[in-house]
Amino acid sequence: MFANSFAASDFITIIGEISPDTTEIGTSGNLYVVLLSFVGDQQVWVNLTADGSYIPWNLKISGLEAVQRVTPLEESHTITIFEEVLEPGRHRISIGYKADNGVLIYAPEGRWIDISE
Repeated sequence: MFANSFAASDFITIIGEISPDTTEIGTSGNLYVVLLSFVGDQQVWVNLTADGSYIPWNLKISGLEAVQRVTPLEESHTITIFEEVLEPGRHRISIGYKADNGVLIYAPEGRWIDISE
């Protein structure tokens, strides 16, 4: 079940699922998670890395770090995106993948999460 509004004191667990195109199943690739946060008057883009930390992202595809290397890509992959308390604000999570010989495929609309004080 997916809820999109939480209190700042709520411990949130978010797990994403990526389903590669059937033509890319069996190939190797990378999985990606990007978070856009509006906290106060600041807009911050970050990228989830393989060690579980979020690092600043410069909005360039070449600057993305994979959260997971997958060999091979399967019908479905799950990624733990959060298991923590988030800052009050509005956050958008986008996930995607890139097969080694393909282009980056992602959900541009993402999922919005609102955290109240």
